[in-house]
Amino acid sequence: MSRSEEKLRKKKQEFNVEITQNRINYLYQLSTALAEQCPGLSSTYNSIMKGLSQKSLLKIDPEIKRNICKGCDTMLIPGKTVTCRTIKKSKGTIKWSCNFCGKSKTFRKNNNNCMWSENSEFLLQTIIYD
Repeated sequence: MSRSEEKLRKKKQEFNVEITQNRINYLYQLSTALAEQCPGLSSTYNSIMKGLSQKSLLKIDPEIKRNICKGCDTMLIPGKTVTCRTIKKSKGTIKWSCNFCGKSKTFRKNNNNCMWSENSEFLLQTIIYD
């Protein structure tokens, strides 16, 4: 394979990644907008988004993944699609239970810890797509 063919193939792959990221972003925005009116359609968009990211080997941001139920792919909105309960007030543990499938998530509040993606020490490069 010549250098020009290799450059063309690499450029095509980068273009496909950008298209896939834009599509995942669009599906998430649609899902968020329709979560309250039509939760079934919202969960369909979330499952398409998850399948697309798995197929293209792209990781979804952890903040987005926290807002999606792992059982039924419904958008988790406190008070509407999920029930929030405080389990241990001293430790600050919160339990979210999905109103559709019953799957639950437990979150601990710890002010000292943050996600690795939010820590500037671990970031090598920030890419902003327009």
